[in-house]
Amino acid sequence: MLLKRIQELDKIHKTMPCKDPMDSNFKRLQYVRYCDDFIIGIIGSKEDARKVKEEIGQFIQNRLHLELSNEKTLITKSTNKARFLGYDIRVTPKSNLTKKTKRGIKARNYGGHVMLEVPTELIQKKLIELKSMKIVVQNNTEIWKPIHRGDLTGRNDLSILDQYNGEIRGFCNYYSIANNRSKLHKFRCIMEYSFYRTMACKYRTSVRKIIAKFRINKDIGVKYQDSKGNERVRILWKGSLAKDPRPLGAEADTVHKPKGILKRPKLADRLNSNTCEWCGKHTSELEVHQVRILKELDEKEDWARFMKKINRKTLVVCKDCHSKIHKSKLRE
Repeated sequence: MLLKRIQELDKIHKTMPCKDPMDSNFKRLQYVRYCDDFIIGIIGSKEDARKVKEEIGQFIQNRLHLELSNEKTLITKSTNKARFLGYDIRVTPKSNLTKKTKRGIKARNYGGHVMLEVPTELIQKKLIELKSMKIVVQNNTEIWKPIHRGDLTGRNDLSILDQYNGEIRGFCNYYSIANNRSKLHKFRCIMEYSFYRTMACKYRTSVRKIIAKFRINKDIGVKYQDSKGNERVRILWKGSLAKDPRPLGAEADTVHKPKGILKRPKLADRLNSNTCEWCGKHTSELEVHQVRILKELDEKEDWARFMKKINRKTLVVCKDCHSKIHKSKLRE
C-alpha cells in the first residue's frame, strides 16, 4: 500500500512545474545579431517584449537615424517559429513525459528545448533558384521533379561535378546544426538526379546509362588526370547528414592573426601599362583575350599554361599575340 501511494504521489509530482515561467523576479534577455538582422529572446511577459521593442525603435531612430520596420519586427511566442538567418527557431512546449537520463533517473527532458529547423519552403526555393527542380501538380499534390541544367552542358564532366558538389556541400553544411537535418536528404536526392539528367542531356542518352557510365564502386564520380598526368577520381558529394553540434570543431573560436590582402591590378591599369603580358612588347594597341573556365584550357599551348599560372581568365596582349592565340585555338 505504501509503495503504491509513493508511485501515485510521484505521478502528481511530475505534473507540477519545477519553476514559474512568469516569475517577476526572474527575467532574462538574449540578443544575437548578424549584420542588420537580429533576434532577441526574452524570458518574461509579452508586455516586457513590447517595452524592449519600443526602446529599440527609439534607439534606432534617435541614435542611428533609421526606422524600425514594424512588418518585419514581430513579437512571437517562443513555441511558434521565428525565422532568423534561414533557420526556423522555436522552443518545444512544456511536456510531462519522462525518459531515463544517463544516470538512470527519470526526468522531464522533452519540453523547453530550443530547436533549430531548416524550413521546407527554403529547400524548395533553393532548388528552383539553382534550376535543378520544377514543381508538377498532380491530383492537387505538388511533386518535386529534378530537371537538367542546360547552362552547364557546355562544360566538361569534372566542372559539372564540381558545380554540383559545391552547391550540395555548401547548403548541407550551412544547415549542419539543424534538428530536422533529415529533410536535407530530399535536397541532396533532387540535386543528384538533376546531375544525372544534366549529364544525360549533354551526352544525348538516358539517366540509366549515365549512372552506369559514371558508377565507381558504390559511388558516382568522374575520372580525370591531374597536372602530373596521374589518374584521379572525384566523387559526387555524399557526406554525412547526421546532426553536428560543432560543425567547425573547437578551432572555430580560435582568433587567428589577420593576413594582408593581396590586391590584384585592375584590368584598366593593365591596359594603361602599354605592355603585352605575353611577349612583353611595349605598345598602346592592346587587346584582351578572355576565357570562361581556366580548368578547360589545353596545357599543350604556352599561352594556356601561362594563364593558368597567373590564375587569370583575362590576358592583355598585343594584336600579334592575340592573333596567334586564336590561330592555335582553330588548330584544335
